[in-house]
Amino acid sequence: MNIFKRISKIIERLNLFKQKKRSKSIVPENDIQSKILEIEKSQESERKSIISQKDKSVHERVQILSDSQEKLIDEKVKILETSNTDKNFQKLKELNRELEILKTNFLYQFQFNFELKIIEQKLIKSISKELVPKTLFDNSFRNKQNLKIAAIENREAEKEEINKLKNEVVNFLLVRIHNEREAARKLKERLERERKLDEEYLKYINASFQAIKTRDFTLAKSKLNQALTIKPENKKEIIDLLESLDSKQREFKNNILSYKSLFDLAEKSFHDREFEKAIEFYTKAKQLNVDNLICIRRISDAQNKILKLKKREKEKKEKEKLEKEHREKFKSDAKEIVAFYQANGISEFYHYTDSRNLDSIIQNNGLFSLREMSNRNIFYHKGSETSELENYIRLSYTQNHPLLHVSKKKGRIRKEKTFKISLNVAELKETKFTNVNATRTKTYPTVKMGDDLNFIENNVKINIVKARNYRYLPPNQKPYYQAEIMVKDYLPLEYIKNLNN
Repeated sequence: MNIFKRISKIIERLNLFKQKKRSKSIVPENDIQSKILEIEKSQESERKSIISQKDKSVHERVQILSDSQEKLIDEKVKILETSNTDKNFQKLKELNRELEILKTNFLYQFQFNFELKIIEQKLIKSISKELVPKTLFDNSFRNKQNLKIAAIENREAEKEEINKLKNEVVNFLLVRIHNEREAARKLKERLERERKLDEEYLKYINASFQAIKTRDFTLAKSKLNQALTIKPENKKEIIDLLESLDSKQREFKNNILSYKSLFDLAEKSFHDREFEKAIEFYTKAKQLNVDNLICIRRISDAQNKILKLKKREKEKKEKEKLEKEHREKFKSDAKEIVAFYQANGISEFYHYTDSRNLDSIIQNNGLFSLREMSNRNIFYHKGSETSELENYIRLSYTQNHPLLHVSKKKGRIRKEKTFKISLNVAELKETKFTNVNATRTKTYPTVKMGDDLNFIENNVKINIVKARNYRYLPPNQKPYYQAEIMVKDYLPLEYIKNLNN
């Protein structure tokens, strides 16, 4: 029988006042039994209601009586208590309260598999203290005195039984606690041993995998065998790993042979300067995972070689292109012509125009020949009456050109702008040079034209064109003072040195 149930039945037997009533009983004697049964049914219903209240803690449900339980106990005690003293009334009430707590505990245990630990030592001790002999009897029930005396004589035996039950509960709890702690300790020790074994086992497994990566298959096999000694129960797993290891070792040996063949082909292609082909062989050799580092390095070497070859090829093409453009744009002796002028004290050429043309020159990015201005519909203020050689922009060696004074005197030029032109225009392939004014075709000395250094050296009178004043020259030298440099069609702004001034 459950311990709670046994204790509660003893207390019920000790309740000697079931059939007593106070001098002024609130219930007739004939109705006591039915009323008690009715109250006990209400108590049982109230217990079930309290146990089902999940919003309360276990302690609140099984150790603290509700208001309804307290009220039912009062009604029951008023019926059972037959003495006229408040002291006996309170004692019986307390006894019934503790009985109600035990019954609630029992119900909770039955419904929720409640452990015996919930029995508090103080509760059992309290029951033991309260189960004392009662010597107060009501004179109105003398005919039941013998029964009461017999019950009192049995109280000591029942108290002893309760104490025995109490000891059983305490001993049961102590043994159970000891057993639980011992089981927990052993479980902890076992788990710790298993954890250490697992760690050591995994250490050997991981060491085996690491050895496989470095192609040390002998070491890998040794580590797997050591793992097997740690956990023999994993024999199947270890055997599978050993078989896989053997397969990888065989595969590696085959890869070494293929690797050597591919690497040799790659090296041959590299030394034959077939770098694209070499990269292809190195890449295939690298995929065999035999010696990836050297493959990667050789691939990088081949790629650098390809880049250098491409760079050289590009530079060669650009150089050829520039040379071609230079040949098409510049004279073959261009540098020598510029050097000749510089050596003879000529640092620039000159071109004069009306200052009203300056905005148009800037807007159109340079000077144009008469024909080009006509083709492009460029308006300009004409500074000369002549229209010969309309395909050229005509430059001179002097700023003090005699024709400039003629144009100013006749009003064609209001205010002149004289541009200083870079010697580099002489390098342009279509630039021509004259010995006198380019329009002097009928009077001796007549015009001669050329486009190379030989012509300049033999026909342009350098000492005359450098003269400071035209008027002081002998008549036979004056025509040579007007020697010209003829630029074909277009002279870009980049050749004008004093544009910003």
